[in-house]
Amino acid sequence: MSELKQPETAPPPAPAGLSERSCALWQELTRDRIQGVGRLLLFEEALRALDKAEAARALVKREGITIRTESTGAVHANPAVGIEKDAVRLAVKIFETLGLDYNPPPPPPKEPRPLSQYEQLLTELSTGEEVLAAAVPPKRKRTRKEKVNA
Repeated sequence: MSELKQPETAPPPAPAGLSERSCALWQELTRDRIQGVGRLLLFEEALRALDKAEAARALVKREGITIRTESTGAVHANPAVGIEKDAVRLAVKIFETLGLDYNPPPPPPKEPRPLSQYEQLLTELSTGEEVLAAAVPPKRKRTRKEKVNA
């Protein structure tokens, strides 16, 4: 008996005004991970926040982290730095709310490489020191009475 496959539904079209990168994320994630009107609206806001952060980042790259006012010549933090920070914070919060936080899987364990002769010697020496330390009890301090009687 063959299993019935549900037909793959096309994701809803990306909202107007999103960047190319955000449209690609929309297409990728709305296919199977984000469904329902409320979740789609939240996801759209997260993508708009990412686009705003990217625009602010470009502005900071062009103007610098600080700006100088024309009237007084005073140096101030570029307001775009705060805009970027707030937009990223909002996007991350929405992603967490939607369960989209990304924790990459740990890398597969590597095969241990054989120790070089030098590493083998160091291992043997350190093991010998540990054995010696365990065999010889630590010296204890002599009391004042013992010092006087000695």
